[in-house]
Amino acid sequence: MDFDKDEKNETPSDILKAIDDYKAETAKTAEHLIYHVFPRRFLELSKKVRELQSTPEALFDVDVLIDFRDFVPPEVLSRKRTASNLNGVLEDVDSESFKYNYCASNRVPMNRKLQGLLRDLKAELFSYIDSLGKVKHWIQMRVPKIEDGNNFGAAVQSEIIQELGNAEEAALETLEQITKYFLTRGKLISKSYKYPKLEDYINAIFELDEKQRMNVTMCFLDIRNNYLLIYDLLVKNIKLVKQPKGRTRQHQSLYG
Repeated sequence: MDFDKDEKNETPSDILKAIDDYKAETAKTAEHLIYHVFPRRFLELSKKVRELQSTPEALFDVDVLIDFRDFVPPEVLSRKRTASNLNGVLEDVDSESFKYNYCASNRVPMNRKLQGLLRDLKAELFSYIDSLGKVKHWIQMRVPKIEDGNNFGAAVQSEIIQELGNAEEAALETLEQITKYFLTRGKLISKSYKYPKLEDYINAIFELDEKQRMNVTMCFLDIRNNYLLIYDLLVKNIKLVKQPKGRTRQHQSLYG
């Protein structure tokens, strides 16, 4: 590898030292997460889950049956129309004008308390994914050179890396489900205003919110459990994670 000392004063030894410093800092961060952050988050999320499970009634704080007139331009309402024949009312209004001039100041509210829970869940997921990634990256840098024999420690590392990767993927899927919830709810609300006499759409909105509230509680519970499981798995195997070639244990269990 060539280095242009006129533009960069770094020497190969400087780069190697920088890499060693990075590895040391990564190890310090990972061990802090394992021994301090993971058990603390388990306790904090245990309290959060208990609160959610004890207050299921906190879900319903929004009136979905909003007066349709709040979302129809006054010039349309001034015509001789009734609530029973509002289907297709938007056909008489310029769509662009309606979208940008009227709807901008007349929005259908969402379930505010559920929105707050989803905001908390997203923040927890971002922190969770970041922590898992840092620990996984540290273990990946501890993987030894591939060679014959005495590979039990490397196998343990590989298994833990896979477990962390699976947890990351599950968290990312949860984030995607949050987006799908908003899209589904928006479609149901638009249908409820297009067909105001069909109460099934209103009921579907309430059912969707109730299901999402349950999903949020289960997501917090899953994150809490994973913090404990990953902490337990890492602590039990920390010597093999740090020194995978330290000794041969052909019959040692990964989880015990």
